[in-house]
Amino acid sequence: MPDRLSQAKEFASEKWGGLATALSTQRQMRALHKQITDLVGERDRLMADIGLKVYALYGRGKVRNADLLPLCERITAIGERIEGLNEQVRELAEPTPRGGLAEAPVADDTEIPEDAPEAEAEGEGSKAPAEPSAEEPCAPPPAPADPSS
Repeated sequence: MPDRLSQAKEFASEKWGGLATALSTQRQMRALHKQITDLVGERDRLMADIGLKVYALYGRGKVRNADLLPLCERITAIGERIEGLNEQVRELAEPTPRGGLAEAPVADDTEIPEDAPEAEAEGEGSKAPAEPSAEEPCAPPPAPADPSS
């Protein structure tokens, strides 16, 4: 029996040693991968810095390299497109009047002096229709025409 016990101890020792070696290798690999990741990040930041400096020089008219000019021009075009889209966002964000009267076209754009008496609607003594109150429901808008008919 001692023979079997010593064999088991030897087997366990080999496996433990192999596991310890594998763990040590994994730890070294993780440390190397972290160094690689850090260096790649630093390189990418430097590349971005170089690009910013080249683009700044382009803005001053100091870039003449045929490989760089189209890239700088594309960056400028993208910036202009971004500004155009931002303008659209600003326009959409502005509050717009709501309701049927706000959207109705104006038939006569003549200016009315402030001291002019109130004009009557067409016909003698008729009054303009009152705006619907909160209690009166508005009619739903007409359904769009069916294009298949």
